[in-house]
Amino acid sequence: MCLVSNLCLHFAFDVIWFALPIFSATTPGIWIQQLMLVVMTLMPIWVLVWRRTQTGAWTTLDPALRNAARSSRSASSSLPATRSALPRQ
Repeated sequence: MCLVSNLCLHFAFDVIWFALPIFSATTPGIWIQQLMLVVMTLMPIWVLVWRRTQTGAWTTLDPALRNAARSSRSASSSLPATRSALPRQ
């Protein structure tokens, strides 16, 4: 769940910075765009709540679906030995 919360917070952070000119504007009718930005910024959370209500409970993933199922071999041991590209003298 940590990845999902980080994604939502990063999205909200980006929207806040990009929307600063809209929230600092004082033109008539700008409140519509401001309201749309707030609603759309919360869209990832609305999707999570909607999917949660569809399933009825928080579900857990099988350990095979998590990153822990990845083998822990080092990258150097999985690569074949190669010869140097430089010519010998």
